[in-house]
Amino acid sequence: MLAWPGSGQSDQATTKAIHQALPNATALVSNNFEGHGDLTSNHVTLDGTVNALVADSYLSDVFAPTPNDGVSDAGLLAGQRWLAQTALLTWDNEPGRIVVAAPPRDFEPSGKLLDALQAVGKLSKADQWVSFTGLDSVLAQPKTKKWTSPAAQSATKDEPVQQANLSVNVVAGAATAESTYLAYQSVLESKSTTDPALPYRTVATSWRGHPAEAKGYSDAVRKQINDLHDAVSLSPSAPLTLSGKTGEIPVTVRNNLLVPVTVNLHAVSGMSPLLSVTAQPETAVVPARGTKTVKIPVHVVGSGHRVEVTTQLCQPRKDGQSCTPYYPVGTDSKNMGTTVSDVKVSAIGVIALALMLGSAAVLVIGDRRARLPRQPGPSHRRARHNGKLIARY
Repeated sequence: MLAWPGSGQSDQATTKAIHQALPNATALVSNNFEGHGDLTSNHVTLDGTVNALVADSYLSDVFAPTPNDGVSDAGLLAGQRWLAQTALLTWDNEPGRIVVAAPPRDFEPSGKLLDALQAVGKLSKADQWVSFTGLDSVLAQPKTKKWTSPAAQSATKDEPVQQANLSVNVVAGAATAESTYLAYQSVLESKSTTDPALPYRTVATSWRGHPAEAKGYSDAVRKQINDLHDAVSLSPSAPLTLSGKTGEIPVTVRNNLLVPVTVNLHAVSGMSPLLSVTAQPETAVVPARGTKTVKIPVHVVGSGHRVEVTTQLCQPRKDGQSCTPYYPVGTDSKNMGTTVSDVKVSAIGVIALALMLGSAAVLVIGDRRARLPRQPGPSHRRARHNGKLIARY
């Protein structure tokens, strides 16, 4: 028994694949729409190849597990629904009609639901409106017609069922949107505000047979995902000059979302022998509608060169994990997930530094001598001492 999507549409490619892989399979489909035309039998074929049973969704939904809400007894309500739905079958005025009810694989009915299922057996034969029969007896009935979903039945002649597959662009776009949306979710502090099924709604079977509507919806979903994702980016870096043996390269992360995000960065030097990244930055929290400058420590060898340091925006990672790009491959057309810092290396060696310090000392000494007050030079002075003229120098 092969479970078919309850709201799925039987396109020819899928039923052909099922018939080739499982030639003796019986597909279980669900008819949960009213107004399905003259489809009254429950034993049909899908596209004339796959044997199928049509299950009544109203009866099948009775078996769906429902947790107790603390007010009502879920098992008792399920039993009442079963009795009500089977009683309504008598209004169809189709003597001998067989209806298929498909419980889930993990079906664990409560005691009260089992009582309701067996209640018809306790009635007199005249009052009995439902009796049970085996699956083999249902399959033994002749197949009446090919079954198609209500969406296929309402399709125009220009859109036959066998040509109702989604376009390649829509399917490929869903795969890209999935990776982009997962990256966006990874930087959020709270995942409860996101819809994890958002990228997959673009490839729902309900869109088959409606190519124009499917493309419009897919484009709208992808735009919304891209707008949310691209709100976190790296700002371009200005040219930088390092004049020491060690330094730091500032990189700015921009967050235009209404909530804070958590990111990592990964930096790589274009000429690691001359300039090496000594440590990768730690996890950074960027405030809502704000920026965060992260400093990347580097070590310099030599001077007189220009080195490009490429920094990539990464999803949050644990210790020891490599960088998982925040912008998936092929999605960063505007290079918002990477930034290249043009760094001029002008580090000063030890010998050159000593010579410069020595020259500075000589200049200071010379300058101090130039500023000392001048002593008076030798001069001829005449003085008299005890009446004698004395010449003094």
